[in-house]
Amino acid sequence: ERTLAHMLLFDYFEQLKRIPASTDAQRKAVAQALNYLDNLNRTSVSPALRLDSIRAYTDMGLLQGSIYEENLGDVPGAIVTLRKSVALAEQLKNEEPMNLQYLGSYVSAERSLGQVYFGAGDARNALLHLMAAADAGQHMIAMPGVTPEMVTQVASSSDLLGDTYGLPSAGTLNDPAKALARYREAQEAYRAGLHLHPACIVCLRGVAVEDWKLGMAAEDKRSAEAFYRDALASIAALPQTEQSTSRVRRMNSLIRQSLGITLIDAGKTDDGLAMILPAQQHLRAAVAADPLDARARSDLALLDSNLANSFDDLSRYKKEMAANQEFLANIDSILRKDPTNAIWQFRRSMALARSGTLMMKSGDSAAALRL
Repeated sequence: ERTLAHMLLFDYFEQLKRIPASTDAQRKAVAQALNYLDNLNRTSVSPALRLDSIRAYTDMGLLQGSIYEENLGDVPGAIVTLRKSVALAEQLKNEEPMNLQYLGSYVSAERSLGQVYFGAGDARNALLHLMAAADAGQHMIAMPGVTPEMVTQVASSSDLLGDTYGLPSAGTLNDPAKALARYREAQEAYRAGLHLHPACIVCLRGVAVEDWKLGMAAEDKRSAEAFYRDALASIAALPQTEQSTSRVRRMNSLIRQSLGITLIDAGKTDDGLAMILPAQQHLRAAVAADPLDARARSDLALLDSNLANSFDDLSRYKKEMAANQEFLANIDSILRKDPTNAIWQFRRSMALARSGTLMMKSGDSAAALRL
């Protein structure tokens, strides 16, 4: 049973994650692995078995409700699962504080729980767990024998802290200076990982992600555009097999979306739309291919929200209305699974209000007042 669980988690699951529209297959793989491990945990408390259990609970929790992964939209379930992962990892870490494997499992579990809280709009709980991950991670990478994978865990914790501090918007702590510092810290860590292993794919991807986020945090459009183009150049430098994965295709789509919005805001409307519209089509295809994946829906919803704002600035009201309608359709689907998500409720109310204003312009006052 342990061999089967290990195969499902470390071989099968990792391959499934590279296949588009595989959310349900991923869920089945991890659920079966957890079933095996739960059976074994009733009769054994070996550290190796507990490490596999931490990995299984972490993978399942992310799959249940992390906005950073393909997920099933079950945030409450994800929090319950990840708390089990953190509790097991903390036990191992306390037993052997200098064991790199145990520290790594603890960093991963705390980081994962923090990112689920952040996705649910609970920035303060997110900060609590992400700081625990970052502090343990800094201790870990100062120890002999650290690997590039461990460095990327620390970089990821810094990146998530940047998101949590965030730029002024709903769901963050609205501290741009701290966000910038954490994004730069994350990029330095990814580059340190490349120094240890120049072919580290996760590190190469990480450098691109941090350029994208530094672009979003930039104070002027010219600097933002430069960061986005650097991010796209980093993606173009990845091996072709990596560029074709759903993870990198999604990243490429999100960066192009950000660059497109920046170009439109700078008055380069045609260039901006040439970036955004293919990204929109890519996300629509992802939603159609895997309706269970809440991340694809949320990505498309955010793109439509940004696009609606740009169409409003350009006085293209019919296109703004269409973007708002698609946004609302995806938000309603997400909220059916997680009706308590205050961030999505807030964004939904803003889209309804704006759609009502547009209806009023067209003379349909009854529909406008209803919205």
